[in-house]
Amino acid sequence: MHTVTKLSPFDKRVKEALELAEEVFLEFDAPLFPSFAKETFLGFLHSSKLKFALLTGSGAVYICTSEGRLAGMASVTNLRNRKEIHLSLAFVRGEFQRKGVGRALLDRIMSDFPRKNISVNAAPPGYDFYRSMGFEPLEMETMVDGLIFTKMLLEAGNRKQEAGNGSL
Repeated sequence: MHTVTKLSPFDKRVKEALELAEEVFLEFDAPLFPSFAKETFLGFLHSSKLKFALLTGSGAVYICTSEGRLAGMASVTNLRNRKEIHLSLAFVRGEFQRKGVGRALLDRIMSDFPRKNISVNAAPPGYDFYRSMGFEPLEMETMVDGLIFTKMLLEAGNRKQEAGNGSL
């Protein structure tokens, strides 16, 4: 069974969630990108911009625990926008991938923001998962600062009700 929790900005588990994001990125995403992409990603992950978003209420971190362990995390930003939020981070530990952790995280976020569209810059390892959840690509795959992604959008009125078969 998976338990998803929205963390307060001062919860010590925020640090653990960001460490999980770094660990999973380095294992699954970084090998697909040019070497300088690692610096780009880690710069964002440890940026004051992300911390500011959490502290001011314009961002939130969610964690998913399974079998008593931290299995996955997600963060959303742009919460003050009336129409759309942005899924800025979503990572699941390797041993928990394809076991519903990503789905549980996204279900909770969709539940917390039922009337908002959700955007994401999907890296290649997560693309099929997001498609299975109803996200549509907005443009072709692109590379910015070494990070390869496809901009995608899930419209509030177009959400999948059945479990997806993606890898997160």
